[in-house]
Amino acid sequence: MNLKYLFKYFSLLLTIVFSINLNAQNKDDLINLNTILTNEINNNSYNSFFEGTITLKNGDILTGKISLNNIKNQEYSAIYNQNGGWQYIPNHKIKKASLYSENNPETKFYTIKDDDVMYREVYKKNEEIIVFDSSNKPFENRLISTVFIKDKDTLINTFDFWTSSSKKDLINYINNRDGVNYRNRDFKSLDELFEKL
Repeated sequence: MNLKYLFKYFSLLLTIVFSINLNAQNKDDLINLNTILTNEINNNSYNSFFEGTITLKNGDILTGKISLNNIKNQEYSAIYNQNGGWQYIPNHKIKKASLYSENNPETKFYTIKDDDVMYREVYKKNEEIIVFDSSNKPFENRLISTVFIKDKDTLINTFDFWTSSSKKDLINYINNRDGVNYRNRDFKSLDELFEKL
């Protein structure tokens, strides 16, 4: 084991010891630490917890603290907490997740493909056109990674290896669809871009 990993795990162990010695003042800290450690071992980034609800495919609705798109046993899962009880829920069992914040509107996440990742709904127009991206940050006002457009019953992946951003991928989709030539600078906000859909 190289020195970098040894230091990383020693730091995590020291944090655990201090957490326990501080009388585990907050169970959230311990589960967050466990999640960080689990995801670090799996070489994944840690995803934060937010208040929200999970609607399972069997119709059950769970309310509590939720962290989305974490890896558990080589599958994407949500981590769910209610009244101090923590559990992993595989994404393939989830129909929808909604996350909340005092200063932000509800953000919805859906599994829209066979890969079981939950995708963030960033724009919706009359139930006919819906835009999703791959962000785990529910209240960030920018497009992240792969962007999908659901146009009625058709799911379109806008990813283009040669572009510089997810925003540009979406602009290219509009340009190709409408025969226009928009550029990044033509849109001061995402809302202006979404109006073109």
